[in-house]
Amino acid sequence: MSPKLGSKVGVFLAISGIVGCTAPANQQSRAKAKDPALTQALLSWVGKSIADLPVEELKKFKSYVEKKLTNDDGVEHYFIGRSLIFENHGSDYVWKFDSATESQFLVFLNPHTLVVPSSEHAWLYIVNAAGDPLVQSDFDTGYRMCSAGARYSNVDWLKNPVLIQEMRVGMNGGGPRKIFIAFDGNRPAVVRIEDEKGAIKPMPYFAPNWVVGPKFSPPSVGEPDGALTGHNEVKCLEALVWLWGRHQRASANQPDHAHEELSEEQRFADCMKSPEIRGHIRSLRMSTHSYVAQLAEMIDVDHNGDSNLREWFQFPPP
Repeated sequence: MSPKLGSKVGVFLAISGIVGCTAPANQQSRAKAKDPALTQALLSWVGKSIADLPVEELKKFKSYVEKKLTNDDGVEHYFIGRSLIFENHGSDYVWKFDSATESQFLVFLNPHTLVVPSSEHAWLYIVNAAGDPLVQSDFDTGYRMCSAGARYSNVDWLKNPVLIQEMRVGMNGGGPRKIFIAFDGNRPAVVRIEDEKGAIKPMPYFAPNWVVGPKFSPPSVGEPDGALTGHNEVKCLEALVWLWGRHQRASANQPDHAHEELSEEQRFADCMKSPEIRGHIRSLRMSTHSYVAQLAEMIDVDHNGDSNLREWFQFPPP
């Protein structure tokens, strides 16, 4: 099952708005506060590995996280454990967030440790120029996998930068080696995962510990349907990643094993039984957006051609 926040070793902070959970009231109340010194410190950390900062700067960075980002959801336990065990800042970075509204940042924290048996975990915050968190999200980044670093950069298939989380095998891990997280405004969304060869791979939704990135759980058929026909590339890619994913048949669920929620399995089945959604997928195979077309083709091919996959996972009839 997905681990508790306090038991994990990765933290992922984004400075700008996210789906999932809003910041606590005490954090929201100070969202408009100004702190020129901290703003300047954040700017001075941009593009640098926190591990390479002078000792005094590293202390300042840790103090900022403990004072402004610690709350009752368990982040404090992460820092206590980190201080006592490793004090490792090997994968900590700060980037300037691509926001049209105000000065914001992305901050990534991960101390290269692994909890077995479980999944690496990350936290994503959006904070303002004064370092105050506005919203937050948390998610797994790979079963028995470890962070190998991260970067915030452009890709040739989206107009805005994406956060790319790179992973390495921890102990018999088999998760994705790269997780691509794009932003729909300030909301993070998984739009691509790759294996060790750089090939795209489907998300294994049937096994909760293997699912990575911010969760996509459409409340109804209408949400993915609208995403496939709209003009928002991030929403479209997010929906296609979900539709290409491996969702276990409800009839194959084992009560003594961790598995996808029955309601989500049924929601996926409803989506793939929809003639409208199936038609949108076929139309997107002709998209001028090469990655959108690739995902749509993979959905059509996988869901219609592999009898072994159909035996174990939910696929509609041809």
